[in-house]
Amino acid sequence: MSDNYYDIGLQAAHDFAQAVNGFGDGQKGFVDGFFKAHPTLQQSMFEAFLNICKEMAKKDDWDDRTKASVHVAKKIMATLDNQTQLPLV
Repeated sequence: MSDNYYDIGLQAAHDFAQAVNGFGDGQKGFVDGFFKAHPTLQQSMFEAFLNICKEMAKKDDWDDRTKASVHVAKKIMATLDNQTQLPLV
């Protein structure tokens, strides 16, 4: 992975976090926008979500703000046997 793509990923995560912070009831718009993306992009975005779940499931320390996320991520990863790679079609 090149440093440039890593930096782009960091910026995208930051931008997404800032957007989520202001969503309020706007998550429906994000979900609808996700499904308007090209199917290959949907697959790539969903794989990124799974990788977020995989890393979240590894957390051994959490507080009340992330407790539910960690527990759900652990359940998702257990169901998927920690597999996050999806075919790129």
